[in-house]
Amino acid sequence: MVKSSLMLRNIKIIDIGLLGMYYFVGSLVFITLFNKVFRTIYRNDKYPIKKVSTLTLFFQTCFQAASISVVSFYLRHFVRGIPYIFNGMYGYNHFRTKEVNGGVVIAFAMITVFSDFKERAIELAKRLEL
Repeated sequence: MVKSSLMLRNIKIIDIGLLGMYYFVGSLVFITLFNKVFRTIYRNDKYPIKKVSTLTLFFQTCFQAASISVVSFYLRHFVRGIPYIFNGMYGYNHFRTKEVNGGVVIAFAMITVFSDFKERAIELAKRLEL
């Protein structure tokens, strides 16, 4: 009984670690793409963030937040579809693991590493004195 409980706990810990890695790698791929795409769309070289009007900056930041949310939605569904080799062993159910949703990992990675979004959000907060 103790061995079964210990094995179940180890299987869950391995699953949580793998899920964290999947979300981290997926987030990094999308962050790299987002940084390039949004810097091209918003033409940061020609229109620095400090020179963009507050209303435009607000809409740009909202659009980036919406894009992050949509990509996060699809990334979660993609990761859920990755089979887990230990699913079913010792009664373990991969889909009952809360971390399979990965919202916290995605949000943390996207917001802290997505530099263009972070710069715009900080500048917007300064302007609105939040």
